[in-house]
Amino acid sequence: IFSHDVWDEDLNYLVRSIDFTEVMQIFYPFSLQTHTHTFPGESKKDCPRDAKIHSARREMLCTNAAWPDIHGHYREAQFTQTKHHWWWKANQVFHNLQATKNFQGTILFLEEDHYASEDFLHVLSLMITEKKKSSSKIDILCLGTYLRKFNFQSNSKQAEVTEWISSKHNMGMAFTRKEWNTIVSCSSSFCKYDDYNW
Repeated sequence: IFSHDVWDEDLNYLVRSIDFTEVMQIFYPFSLQTHTHTFPGESKKDCPRDAKIHSARREMLCTNAAWPDIHGHYREAQFTQTKHHWWWKANQVFHNLQATKNFQGTILFLEEDHYASEDFLHVLSLMITEKKKSSSKIDILCLGTYLRKFNFQSNSKQAEVTEWISSKHNMGMAFTRKEWNTIVSCSSSFCKYDDYNW
């Protein structure tokens, strides 16, 4: 399933040309491409990113004056779309798509700007097996990270069990309906905790 947050005919053609497996495309309906000047895009009444809270509430009277993020910044549409699209596509996969709404296995989320190694399905299978055998509580599997420096020679046959950090562990993220239901039970916190941060 390819979930797009932009309409691009070249990309659509490329996806439609896949002939070794069944393919489905879904399109995020609140894309910045189609909502350029209204929410979730930038609107004239949005607070500027670096506006001071006092000024935003009393002088600017911006629409989102009461909701700066945890760092005191206001929403930037190009970044919030990432979180909004992720939430939408996960809901589509687990609740709405006929092909997947009753699937009980592991769902792997890959991004279009990430490269998958040739053995990623094999590695994922090994990780699922280890997750089932582990005495540690493991919820989300992650096939990659954003480490700037990594010694592949000495660490290539290792997996790490650690607390999940959204900015570090969202590359090749895999989980089951059980974990999704746990995430959904926290939907209020997920949706109200900033527009970009998780």
